[in-house]
Amino acid sequence: MLTIGKESYEEGDVIFEEGSHGAAVYILSSGKVEISKIVQGKKTVLEILGPGDVFGEMGFIAPAPRSATAIALENTVLELVDKDYLDGEFNQISSDFREVLRSLVRKLRKTTQNVSYSHRSTEQRQTLGNHILKALVVAILLFFTTSGSPVCTAGAAGRKVEDFPKVTSRKWTTKYDRYFRKYTKRYFGAGFNWKWFKAQAIAESNLNHNARSWVNAKGIMQIMPKTFHEIKKKNPSFADINEPRWNIAAGIYYDRHLYQKWKARRPFRDKISFTFASYNAGFINIVKAQKVCNKNGLNENLWHNIKSVAPRVRGWRHRETLGYVDKISDMME
Repeated sequence: MLTIGKESYEEGDVIFEEGSHGAAVYILSSGKVEISKIVQGKKTVLEILGPGDVFGEMGFIAPAPRSATAIALENTVLELVDKDYLDGEFNQISSDFREVLRSLVRKLRKTTQNVSYSHRSTEQRQTLGNHILKALVVAILLFFTTSGSPVCTAGAAGRKVEDFPKVTSRKWTTKYDRYFRKYTKRYFGAGFNWKWFKAQAIAESNLNHNARSWVNAKGIMQIMPKTFHEIKKKNPSFADINEPRWNIAAGIYYDRHLYQKWKARRPFRDKISFTFASYNAGFINIVKAQKVCNKNGLNENLWHNIKSVAPRVRGWRHRETLGYVDKISDMME
């Protein structure tokens, strides 16, 4: 998930209170957080969260007063999830299915409330509450995998393509341009338009060097640490994935690797689309799409044909990838 900043709390600090209003969603970066409710005048601990856990999401999906209190149990750092990102992801789902999710959350709230007021022991309530939560998560995951909607978007999703300012817009910072120029020239040659990779970075992270996805992709180009490690073996000067310069350099280097893998002759626009799609979805998924093209008598080397068969490629969250490529292309037009 795309994050927009961090918040620090000391032991005993209240993050939010039961009954308060708010729709912020948090990722626990370090520390511990206690989630509790007041039941019959006494505090009941529902869950203890640790690094990597996400909380506050119920208030986003189905807005209502907070159903529990969150307190830092030790020095704690939270990452705040970008609301625009969440809105965009949620709004990609049809209105009917959004209501299904909201209904699930409302039922979870009601059931949790009933469990909290039951005569079971605290330990039994916590165990049952965890089972309910796991059932909800499974239901949501099953919904996403069967409906074909993406579970997450790797880049700066959430806005319609036409809403994205062009890559030359003053909205986008120019402080990293020298790196885009430098490494485009190094890996693609002096005549290649470096703005393609700036547009890609905008689609990935909105040029936020602190961006971090739910799968731990990092930085402006949303590089996975494992991928960066492999790239660094061949480029020892790439010091730190968290440094914008080396993050951009690694991203463009990897783009070059993918660009060269698409060896068949095709128009430039198609080749660059194949490259970005591979960056987003993985090389194999695009190859699978090519095989579907072949079966249907379509030219596998043209991007519009890949788009036409994308819904038939199993295991590929194609909407995410197609939207990603479209955003980049639109910013360049």
